[in-house]
Amino acid sequence: MVHHFLNFQWLHDSSPEDVAIWQKYYGLKDKGFASFLGIFGLRTYDGKDKEAFVILGEEVKKRGW
Repeated sequence: MVHHFLNFQWLHDSSPEDVAIWQKYYGLKDKGFASFLGIFGLRTYDGKDKEAFVILGEEVKKRGW
């Protein structure tokens, strides 16, 4: 029997305040990398669906999950 497991870390992108905290904590100077840290969510920080979130919903529905 095969068991599949899906995990995602963040539903929403991180807030600018959280990114600023990480910048300070890790001593990040590169603003491009810092902004990259804020975009790991399946939805934007202000709640808009990203394409990955929409596709995830479609695939979940197809599988009856």
